[in-house]
Amino acid sequence: MLRHILLFVCFLLTSNILLSQTGTVTTIISGESSYIRDALSVDKEGNIYSSIYGNNLHKISPPPELEVTLLSSNFANNVCSEVDSKGNVYVSDFSRNLIRVITPEGEDRIFASNITTSAGIAFDKDDNLFVASFGTNTIYKISNEGSSKQVVTSGGGISNPVDLDFDENGILYSSNFNNGRIFKITLDDSFNAASVEFLAQVPQGANPNWAIGYSAYNRGYIYATGIGTDRIYRVSTDTGELEVFAGNGQRTTVDGDLQNCSFVRPNGIAFTQSGDTCYVSEGGTTANNLRMIVFSEDVTDVGSVDELPTKIKLNQNYPNPFNPSTVISYQLSDASDVKLKIYDILGKEIKTLVNGRKYPGKYEVTFDASNLSNGVYIYELIAGEYSFRKKMTLIK
Repeated sequence: MLRHILLFVCFLLTSNILLSQTGTVTTIISGESSYIRDALSVDKEGNIYSSIYGNNLHKISPPPELEVTLLSSNFANNVCSEVDSKGNVYVSDFSRNLIRVITPEGEDRIFASNITTSAGIAFDKDDNLFVASFGTNTIYKISNEGSSKQVVTSGGGISNPVDLDFDENGILYSSNFNNGRIFKITLDDSFNAASVEFLAQVPQGANPNWAIGYSAYNRGYIYATGIGTDRIYRVSTDTGELEVFAGNGQRTTVDGDLQNCSFVRPNGIAFTQSGDTCYVSEGGTTANNLRMIVFSEDVTDVGSVDELPTKIKLNQNYPNPFNPSTVISYQLSDASDVKLKIYDILGKEIKTLVNGRKYPGKYEVTFDASNLSNGVYIYELIAGEYSFRKKMTLIK
């Protein structure tokens, strides 16, 4: 847990966070407050389901058609929707404390009730349904027939959970609306929480002082909309490393690349099954747009091809000596599986800052040693079959 808290502190102290993806943001629907505002989900055919925190749920066909169909108007305040493997759409009704299901045949009925301020919905690989209770800070597993619910976990840092996501390994992730904390939940065979681990924290905004709109899992990362900061963040589910995925933080709607685009209160987020396209809803009173992001994951944008590094290099940290944080930079000439680790002078591993696939480019990571003692530390870069080590000195 300490490792992840320090990684978040690193994020706050880093003034220049490198975006490690390339992609394009395009507005595909503009100014439609009647059906674009809140949570999004996508089925296996690429249809988009859009909630508005109101009475209606709409279905939008994939681009370029974008045909809009009213799917249901039987809600008080619909929040999240998810689609199971059979094409049934489950929707949480926040104000009525229930879950509705809409079948492919058009049947629209109550599936489960007595779930106080029902919010985030997620299915595991076996189509077991999990629901977050926003007001009671509880996550439930709902029985297959919807008649009963089982407490998976409650409290323990989970506060106003707005969304739930599963990864391919059956790990459950819960995102807090107000304080932006994301938790990694390992389930036992009886669907009880065997462990609840703090993963990362998305910053709160100043106006409004909310943190996460919604979240979505894709290829080893949790993507979370920064509804208060007008950015989209992503978090490594392995290391808890937090970075800006898209948006420059200016509250306006501007299309373009991930670094230079901007959002107005990004809210809902959902990925297609291919994982290379996601949709984001803007929920501001002057926005109500649907944005499409097509990107290539993990490719660092360093400018023109001529500027790509020609060799692997680990640079000396700066500043050095340091107190309490320092920047470690490195460059890659080829795609590699990369690890960046910190050791004490005796060789004991302190933490792993990077652990994942990286592509040719230049990278920076901030290391915060606020909770460590004075002394010499070693940092090691492992890139494929190559490894590099350097020393750095902490003086408080």
